[in-house]
Amino acid sequence: MAHKKYSILIVDDDKSVAHLMHTLVRGLGHEAHCVYDGSEAISAFRTRKPKVILLDIGLPTMDGYEVARTIRNQNHEDPVIIVAVTGYGRRVEKIKSEEAGFNYHLTKPVSIEALRHIIDPPDEEF
Repeated sequence: MAHKKYSILIVDDDKSVAHLMHTLVRGLGHEAHCVYDGSEAISAFRTRKPKVILLDIGLPTMDGYEVARTIRNQNHEDPVIIVAVTGYGRRVEKIKSEEAGFNYHLTKPVSIEALRHIIDPPDEEF
């Protein structure tokens, strides 16, 4: 069975990480778009309506927690999966990401298997 093709928004201020994630997402057969800060992420969310957001937490100016809260507070119609893709992997940071509205918390470096599990779940979770 062929999987569905989703629009994925990648947000990371480290452009090399963003481009690597872009390559991985495209390799899984999905559309991908990169932005590099929180305000760009909110704007891209509004215009592109992605199904999944791969969001770094340690962004300058507006961190990923604030971006996730803003998107959750503004989005009431379309379900979106927000995934923390971050270097922050301590338990306290995972709890904080859950409280901010993230669905998943992945610690860098992220494996293709972890991305595939979220983006292409075997039972089509979304």
